[in-house]
Amino acid sequence: MTGRTITVTATGRAESVPELTTVEVKATGEGASGTVAREQARDCAATVRASLPVDDDRIRTVDRRVKETSDLFGEETDAAYWAIETLHVDCVAEAAGAVVVDATDAGGRIESVDFDLHEETTRHLENEALSAATERARTKGEHIAAAEGLTVDEVVSVATVVGETETSSFVDEGLEMGPDADFEPNPIVVSETVEVTYGLGD
Repeated sequence: MTGRTITVTATGRAESVPELTTVEVKATGEGASGTVAREQARDCAATVRASLPVDDDRIRTVDRRVKETSDLFGEETDAAYWAIETLHVDCVAEAAGAVVVDATDAGGRIESVDFDLHEETTRHLENEALSAATERARTKGEHIAAAEGLTVDEVVSVATVVGETETSSFVDEGLEMGPDADFEPNPIVVSETVEVTYGLGD
C-alpha cells in the first residue's frame, strides 16, 4: 500500500529573562482652562524627566491630552479642565524599581511596567522553539506509527502556526504594592507550533 501518511502537530518553547523594560508614567495637571491644565501637566512631565536615572533620549512622550473634567471617569477634581502627558521610559530590567520610585516621588503616576527582549534574542528563541517543536513532532509521529506497527519516513509537508510570546508585565493592580516594590518579572516565553506530515513505511 502506498501514499500512507501521518500528520502531527507539536509545540516547542524557549525562554529568557527580560532584557528591556518600559515604564509608563503619566504626568497630570488641572486648571480653570485647558491651557493652564496643559502647562501643569507639561511642568509635571519635565520634573519627572529630570528626576529619572536614565538618559533623556530613553524617555519618550507618547501622548498628550486635555479634557473637560465633566468627561472624565474615575478622576476626582474640582477644576474645569484636566490634562495628561504620558511618558514611556526605557531602561534595563534591573533599573525598573528605581525608575518607579523616582517618577512617583516626582509627582508622576505609574500605569504599567512592561518587560521585553531585544529583537535578536527573540529571533534566537523562535529558532530554538521551532527546533524543539520539530523534534517533538517526529517523536509523536514515531510513537503513533509504532503503535500500528509502522515506521516514519520522510517529511511530506511542514507548516508553521503563528507563534506566541508571553511577555511579563506589572499593571495598575500589581503596582498597588507601592512605588518601592522589588520587580521580579517572570521569564519571557516564546512558543512555536508546527504541523508536519510524514510518509509511513512498514
